Amino acid sequence: MNDLTLGTNGTAYLNLFDSNNNYLSSGSENNNVAQLSYTVTTSGTYYLKASSSYNSSGIYDVKVTEVL
Repeated sequence: MNDLTLGTNGTAYLNLFDSNNNYLSSGSENNNVAQLSYTVTTSGTYYLKASSSYNSSGIYDVKVTEVL
């Protein structure tokens, strides 16, 4: 997993955690898209938390891209 992108109204934030809920990385919005890049070193389960500065609900489009 390398790129996680999110489009939303308002300021969006992304936080990435591993299966033990350890914080790994974060990203924030730039030009109406929040983006986070992270290269995993081990296989496993990862969790992405998407939020906004207004704590509002909405529709999130998440894209994960594998780079070989």
